[in-house]
Amino acid sequence: MGVVRRQSIKRTTVSYLGVLIGTISVLKIYPLAFEIYGMSQFIISSATLIMPFASIGISRLTVRYFPEFKNEETKNHGFLGFLLMLSLLFFLIFGLFLFLFKDAFFALLAALDMKKEAFWENRGVIMVVSLALIISSILGQYASNFKRIVVPEIFNNLLIKIALPILVLLFYFGYIAENEFRYLYALSFLLAILGLAGYLIYLGQFNVRLDFSFLKKPLVKEMMVYSAFNALSIIGYLLSFRIDNIMITSFMDYDNTGHYSFFAYIVNVIVIPYMSMIAIASPIISQGLRDADLASIQKLYRQSSETLFIVGLYIVGGVWLCMDPLLEITGKSDLLSPLKYTFLILAAGQLFNITTGLTEPIIGYSKYYRFNLYTMTGLALMNIIMNFYFIPKFGILGAALATAVSLVVYNFIQCVFIYDRFGMLPVSHTHVKVLFFASMAYFAANLFYLDVNPVLQILIRGSIFSLIFLPMIIYFKVSPEVDRLWRDIKTRVML
Repeated sequence: MGVVRRQSIKRTTVSYLGVLIGTISVLKIYPLAFEIYGMSQFIISSATLIMPFASIGISRLTVRYFPEFKNEETKNHGFLGFLLMLSLLFFLIFGLFLFLFKDAFFALLAALDMKKEAFWENRGVIMVVSLALIISSILGQYASNFKRIVVPEIFNNLLIKIALPILVLLFYFGYIAENEFRYLYALSFLLAILGLAGYLIYLGQFNVRLDFSFLKKPLVKEMMVYSAFNALSIIGYLLSFRIDNIMITSFMDYDNTGHYSFFAYIVNVIVIPYMSMIAIASPIISQGLRDADLASIQKLYRQSSETLFIVGLYIVGGVWLCMDPLLEITGKSDLLSPLKYTFLILAAGQLFNITTGLTEPIIGYSKYYRFNLYTMTGLALMNIIMNFYFIPKFGILGAALATAVSLVVYNFIQCVFIYDRFGMLPVSHTHVKVLFFASMAYFAANLFYLDVNPVLQILIRGSIFSLIFLPMIIYFKVSPEVDRLWRDIKTRVML
């Protein structure tokens, strides 16, 4: 796991720089204009939901079929150009289809009691952002085939984290109007595409000249079938885990979407190491499955789960300990404190998600990829039904509950399937030890409550939790990966 650990740490570092910027934004900037922030989250959620319909899952081919095209002499047979051409073609077809049947689409929204006005007034921006997300996803995943995941993270994540709070401030102080906010927000995603293309040119891997002689009919047909199944699986995933912002806006308003996004953003801190692991491990899993090297995949599966569980529990425990003073810093604690269990519910679901490790790429890049579609279809229906029931009844807490339950059910089913087909399990006795140590650290730190300013309270509680939890993990050598990382840190400090 050497290359996985190194690249994951670098990408996670970049991601947490984005978190630092985002945290300042969430605490001090977004509360200034929750409505405009909620609108931005509605736009990105809608654009993300459109992606699989508009691209038919083309981006999933980037890693899965790269081993088939890999050839330095032919510049990988123009694989990147093939992917970009297909994505643009399918997006144009989708756009034409949506234009021709827009009345039926809005009738469907009305039948579901969803606010079609929100979609209509943001339609252009949503389409532009969706296309930008499709292309940037392909470029970023293509770079991962060459073990390059750090710079793509800068353009796909950090750039947006910088742009959004700047735009919110410009809106708040009256320098830009609502429409200008929309257009500039879309522009930030287009700039990410330019950055990624420039990076691939720098690597000498931006070759879009197609090698039609290599594109034999059986291979193209196989790729299209794989792409279509994955598109349907992605649609199910988005309906299960990303429709919450859209439904909150539709049933409630932009303000409530902003409140929900506030807590969801904090929860996403847990997911950052997981996404880094997925980004670097996916090409390795794809190659391992092609070579039938299940032993290496099992080792990666188990070790990633242990590492992610340690990191996840550390983050959840630390944030929940400091939640009250954290909300005080926003200046909106009266508004947000009654909703703080939104974080805990979402965090529980995401913790289970990252603990199951690499289940999704193991199934997705194997011959059993169709299984993702079957599970996602059922989960999408379940999640939509739960949102329809829970949001009117419990507000944003209901949306959080629906998402958390969906995450747990989905990952549990995937774990059972992988064990049945490959004989692999992500969990071990290590997870029990980590849970015990985290519980001890949490209850010990929770005893310390001082009536001081919120920042000092966060520092005191967070430090106590860290000084108990982390040394126990290191001393008892709970995880080989954490142990190696600790030895590397000691070596560098001594030098």
